Amino acid sequence: MLTIPFYRQFRFKLAAMYILLITVVVVLSGVFSYQASEKQFRQLLCQEFQGTRNVIHNFLLFVEQTALITAKSVARDEAILQMLLINSSDDLTARLTALMEQNSSDIIILLNNKGRVLAQGHEPKSIGNSLLAFDFVHDLISGKQIVTAVVQDKNSFILYSAVTIKHPTISEPVYVLTGYSLNNSFVDHIQKNSHMDVSLVRERSIISTTLRENGERLTTLPLPFLEYQMLLANPGQVMEYHFMGKDYFLSTQRLSLMQDNMAGSMLLSHSQEELKEVKKQLAVQFVSIFVSSLIVGMTIILFFTNRILQPIRQLIQSTQQISKGDLDCRVDLKSKDELGLLGKHFNQMTEAVQESNNALKQYNQDLEKQVTERTNSLQNKTEQLQHYITAINDVGVGLCVINDDYTIQTMNNTLIGWFGDHRNKKCYHAIRSQENPCSECRLREVVGQQELAHYQFSRPDGRTFEVVATQIKNNDGTVSTLEMIRDITKQKEQEEQRLQTSRQEERLNKLESLRTMAGAIAHRFNNAMMAVQGNLELMIFTLPADSQEYKMASNAALAANGAAQVGSMMLRYVGQQPLKLQEIPLETLVNESITSLKSLLTPSISILFSPPEQPLFIAVDQKQMK
Repeated sequence: MLTIPFYRQFRFKLAAMYILLITVVVVLSGVFSYQASEKQFRQLLCQEFQGTRNVIHNFLLFVEQTALITAKSVARDEAILQMLLINSSDDLTARLTALMEQNSSDIIILLNNKGRVLAQGHEPKSIGNSLLAFDFVHDLISGKQIVTAVVQDKNSFILYSAVTIKHPTISEPVYVLTGYSLNNSFVDHIQKNSHMDVSLVRERSIISTTLRENGERLTTLPLPFLEYQMLLANPGQVMEYHFMGKDYFLSTQRLSLMQDNMAGSMLLSHSQEELKEVKKQLAVQFVSIFVSSLIVGMTIILFFTNRILQPIRQLIQSTQQISKGDLDCRVDLKSKDELGLLGKHFNQMTEAVQESNNALKQYNQDLEKQVTERTNSLQNKTEQLQHYITAINDVGVGLCVINDDYTIQTMNNTLIGWFGDHRNKKCYHAIRSQENPCSECRLREVVGQQELAHYQFSRPDGRTFEVVATQIKNNDGTVSTLEMIRDITKQKEQEEQRLQTSRQEERLNKLESLRTMAGAIAHRFNNAMMAVQGNLELMIFTLPADSQEYKMASNAALAANGAAQVGSMMLRYVGQQPLKLQEIPLETLVNESITSLKSLLTPSISILFSPPEQPLFIAVDQKQMK
């Protein structure tokens, strides 16, 4: 009887067990991987379906916003308003056609307050037709300012946005409808972003689609209507269906923004060819893995079974000790073969790991020290910068950084207290309440020429500010300006007060000079008149009383007395001679004034004066009164 050696039996048994094990593992792995791959594919497919729905939804929102912007621009168009005032239908049609080309819209319609078409910019014309069949037109006429809806019109889905034209010159409301067709171009654009076939469906008809049969787009549903309705009742569910000679995954969902009384949905389809290709590749891969595993396993069992058991056990034990942190552990393999070389390299590796571990510990210690030092330095600089900012806030100086597009990047508390928090807003609108940059602004000069700029500006409330601007560079390489703003309103007011005080002092000095000069003139005039009066009195004394010369000298003396009184009045006016007040009857003063007035009036004018029964007195300087 033939006896097989133990080591051969061991090898044969080990090989058989290995073959059985690798077969079971590969088969089970293949089955599980096949199921996991199909499950993962379906999950990815569901995600792709959902992503396509999101793309359609976002694109519908984009079309909605585009239509709304177009409607608002038409509602603000001055030419449209003028044509509505003069009721020029042909001009309105031409203008709407031009606006359609300008905004790339498919439909622009003007409605009156009864929902009838006033004008339109597309063909065929339907002037006078009523659009009250659409619910969103009812909502618009009922008072809604902005309405958006998807409706079926002329065998296609059209997304309408409608707004109301409001203008003081228009007595009755007029409504603007702008529409964009959800046609084949719409679904083609979506397919480019999602790599799925997209169809827009109304009941049993396909309005627009990317599905083609024999080069022609489908016009009817490729599956029974009841099955489509069941799929539509479960949005998000994926269904498998065979049509046009291929297997497809299908999913449906109702169109958002669709008018309530209209049926509109989207059909998403994806071919199963990709899944079949994945299954085929998996089968090839598992066959290759099975064959490779058999070859490698049998080779290892036949050539290395006896030689690797003991050294490997020793290596495993040493590895476990090292994993516990004992880096001083070494293996002792005396053989000269590969296992001995492996043991030698294992020991070298352990030494290298030990040295690296020590170096890493030292590096971590140095790194922690550097981090601590830099953290402390940064904290000190931050505290110092905070002290500077606090000091600037305390002295009432505003700080702000303004980008080259006039946008305020940041503001300190002082500036926020003056003007409010206007970060990320235009500086001329935030500070001056203007729609355009200020005339005295030097921002472009500072950004372009790197110059330090000083200028002042005033707000509508009368406050005046001084600005010092300089250029700073941002981390992204762009250039902004750092501006220090100081409120100089009180300083301006004080300067104005000082200027007025200076002018008043100058006028007072001039008046004082005039008073001094007038006093000197009056004194000299009085001195000269005293000599004249003395000579005239001597002449009167020596002349006969009945002579003509006596009368002339007397008149001259009276005139000299009057001139002397003028000099006294000048002295009193400039404050160099006090007033001599006396109480005299008011009746006497009035009679003297009437006598003087009569000499100036014509004989035809008479002046009557009735004195009061009770005498009235007044304190005056009679010389000043004369």
